[in-house]
Amino acid sequence: MATYTGTNGVNSIQIRTAGAHLAYGLGGNDSIIVQVSALATGDAGDTLYGGQGNDVITAAGTNDVLYGDDGDNGASGGNDVLNGGSGNDTIHGEAGADDLLGGLGDDVLHGGAGNDLLSGSNGDDQLHGGDGDDTIVTGTGDHVVTGGAGDDEIIASGGVDVLNGDAGNDKIIAGDGADDVRGGDGADDIDGGGGDDRLFGDAGDDLFRHGLGADQIDGGAGADTVTYAAAASGVGVDLATGGTTGASGGDTLTAVESVIGTGFADVLIGDGAANTFEGGDGADGLDGRDGADRLFGGLGLDTLLGGGGDDSLEGGDGDDQLDGGAGADTLEGGLGIDALFGRAGADRISGGDGDDQMDGGEDNDLLSGGLGLDIILGGDGLDTLDGGAGDDQLDGDAGDDVFIGRENDGADLFVGDLGFDLVNYEASAAGVYVQLTSAGTTTAPATNALNGTPNAAAGDRFASTIEGVVGGAGNDLLVGFDGSQTFVTGGGNNQLQGGNDADTLIGTAGTNSLVGQAGGDTLIGMGGTNTMSGDSTGNPIATDSYVCLGGLSYISNAQFATSGGNPIWADALYVRAGTAFSLVTSASFTGTSEWYLRGLNSQAESWVRLGVLNDTTVTTDNTTANSLASLVLARTLVANPANYDDYLLG
Repeated sequence: MATYTGTNGVNSIQIRTAGAHLAYGLGGNDSIIVQVSALATGDAGDTLYGGQGNDVITAAGTNDVLYGDDGDNGASGGNDVLNGGSGNDTIHGEAGADDLLGGLGDDVLHGGAGNDLLSGSNGDDQLHGGDGDDTIVTGTGDHVVTGGAGDDEIIASGGVDVLNGDAGNDKIIAGDGADDVRGGDGADDIDGGGGDDRLFGDAGDDLFRHGLGADQIDGGAGADTVTYAAAASGVGVDLATGGTTGASGGDTLTAVESVIGTGFADVLIGDGAANTFEGGDGADGLDGRDGADRLFGGLGLDTLLGGGGDDSLEGGDGDDQLDGGAGADTLEGGLGIDALFGRAGADRISGGDGDDQMDGGEDNDLLSGGLGLDIILGGDGLDTLDGGAGDDQLDGDAGDDVFIGRENDGADLFVGDLGFDLVNYEASAAGVYVQLTSAGTTTAPATNALNGTPNAAAGDRFASTIEGVVGGAGNDLLVGFDGSQTFVTGGGNNQLQGGNDADTLIGTAGTNSLVGQAGGDTLIGMGGTNTMSGDSTGNPIATDSYVCLGGLSYISNAQFATSGGNPIWADALYVRAGTAFSLVTSASFTGTSEWYLRGLNSQAESWVRLGVLNDTTVTTDNTTANSLASLVLARTLVANPANYDDYLLG
């Protein structure tokens, strides 16, 4: 065996003699080239050591052993180029970013530490990347590949290969043979290629890309996905059975949670786990079944069924049908004429652009129409309905529902049906003028009769089943009818007028006029300046059930009258008292009914100070209140065992 030894400098060793050779490059960036063909050397094999430095070693014998060795100081690897040539070679890159070329023959390549490139060429090779982010490319033949630690890329050609990514987020592309592929730990990207392959994701959230052939795919631990996006026609997938049809080629799926469909018509069916389906283009049918599923229809006329669980359904572009099934679901129709059904559960439903139809079903739902002429049915429960832009039809159905009204978003129709139903314009900058009706529907005019300004509710129609309205930020004029209504002011200077039954009028911010009209009304001041009267002529409040005054510093010249009778809770004046007191400077009561003054939401240490009109004996209930001053009424006050903080009975 001929031996060649370089120096610690830059060496160029060229071997032209036949036989076996032993070469040492030692230190420096060396070039070792065996220039004798395999025919001349026979079976003799060369052993070539690059030594420290960035070396280039090219062998020409049949069975060679090549070592790149370490670079610089032996701690960090040199960046070596090692070419085995023909024959059955063993090549060690050691540390550093090495290029290892096996050449012809059955080679064994070890990349070692560093980000290496390993190329097997022809032959049945064993390629081991070692530590680092390696790129490993096989040639023809049957190969065994291990990526080692790091994020590796493994690309196989023909043959029956065993490909193992090991730890790291690896990308593996199998060849045309019947391959065994393991991703190892990490989020791996695995392409089966041609042939009937066995693909294992192992631990991590893995992505499997369908190739040609009937593959056995096992996702292993983690949330794993199979994509058929590149298929030439539609597929059918049932995760409950693991079976597939169509362009899938007869794949078998195990421990797979998510599927991406093709650009054609797909049918994707889930199991009891939390599945994610993407239909892609085409008229797809997606059925999540049990579990908290995420379904995306994509482009096309799609049908999405959530099944059991709290699901998220998104139709995408096209005229889609979405059915949430049981659970608290989120449904988004997207672009197109969509039909959305919440079913059981507290659902959030959005139609998106297009003329959509939606039904909340059972429980307390939130329904939003978006742009278009939408038809929205709340269903059972306490629902919130928002038509969005366009002339929409909103029907609360059973339950106490809230309709969202806005200015300049179309002429909507509000239908309450069963329950107490209210239209809320609090998001509108302008004032609201609405006069409800006891039969049929009424349309809000374009102009506010209170001050001639544009009406935030202009064009909106109110069925007789609407019982309440909340005004906007401007000046509101809300007028009742023969039934019982609830009106709430927004900002501005507002006027609330009850009808001929028991109404509730609530003044909040601004300067408000609350007129009860006929019936036993409840008038509540919760802020601002509130003027309360029994009818439109300014008469004292008569036959009204409750008057609630909150946030006041005093009450002046209040007159209350009853028309007879002796109901237990008739004609009550509530004084809302917190830790501060409210001062009643003057109050007169007439009639035969009982009267109550009490603190509303007051604390035990709160108290109400009442001015004296004339001499009358006052008996107070001090069960919970600390103190209560005297009030002179036409009749003697008596004690009552009711458990109120501040209380007088006259």
